[in-house]
Amino acid sequence: MASPYITHYNRLTAKLICVKSTNIAKFCESNLKSVTTRLEHLEQRILQEVRALEAENRELHARLETFRALNVCLTNTVDMLLVKVDDLRLGYKFLQAVTERNREEILSLDQALSPLYHREGSGTPTVASTNINKDVTT
Repeated sequence: MASPYITHYNRLTAKLICVKSTNIAKFCESNLKSVTTRLEHLEQRILQEVRALEAENRELHARLETFRALNVCLTNTVDMLLVKVDDLRLGYKFLQAVTERNREEILSLDQALSPLYHREGSGTPTVASTNINKDVTT
């Protein structure tokens, strides 16, 4: 049989282990509550950040859609302007051709009428010497 001292020592040791276990459990529980509280606060901050980022994302998406619409408008405007430029080029070429044809007709008429001017002797300038022969294309 065990001596009464050993039995008493074993009881005290068991009691001490029980007290220490209880203290450790309380310490762990306290730490767990603290960590849980910190995690909850962190979760709230993260959720706030997520909401802010979602709002910013919606705003950026709206701006992107606006820029896309503006891009379509500008592209259409540029296309219309290119058509107008082509029309103006064709009109310019047509006017050049008409001007050249008119110049040739005027020179032809001037040559045909030149003897009449010189016969009268009035000193009237010929059509060929006037500004009508200047190149009107610029």
